[in-house]
Amino acid sequence: MFPSCTLTAPEGKYFAGWQLGDKTYQTGDSAVITKNVTVKALWETIQYTVTFDANGGTGEMAAKTVAPETEYTFAKCAFTAPEGAGFLGWQVGSKTYEVGDTIVITADTVITALWSEPAETVLIGDANSDGTVDGKDAMLLARYVAKWDGIALKLSACDLNGDGKADNADAMILARYTAGWEGYDKYIVSKTI
Repeated sequence: MFPSCTLTAPEGKYFAGWQLGDKTYQTGDSAVITKNVTVKALWETIQYTVTFDANGGTGEMAAKTVAPETEYTFAKCAFTAPEGAGFLGWQVGSKTYEVGDTIVITADTVITALWSEPAETVLIGDANSDGTVDGKDAMLLARYVAKWDGIALKLSACDLNGDGKADNADAMILARYTAGWEGYDKYIVSKTI
């Protein structure tokens, strides 16, 4: 029975089996030996696999096999981005990289594509997302600002003055627009965010 290998592998290699004559055996295999023979340890070069994760994108990027300590340069992304998103870079573990950056491969590695959030077009002032801006939207936003319970609205459509929040100022602008005040129509626009 062939034993476990207790020899030290040459650098960059691993034990791949035993060679007896022209046959290869693994630990635990048996062979009938009728004379003095030499059994050789077989060594294989360690190889790591670099694979690519589309992370919601589509398409293929072929895996690569590399030797240990190989410097890998992040390539251009060949995946198709999810609808409305854009390629931001690559991620390995918790670190992010740009095209052209390099890392040293020390193990099997998964490289994940990072995408921007899909852009969304909203009608500013359309708090209830029904495609129009009317008194219902003004009432809904006023109730939200007054902290009524159970108010569900599209916050991204409620920042009429562009200060990053939906508050009393936005509720006043929307109320004045829906009441027909002159000049307030400039706030009601389609915006990609």
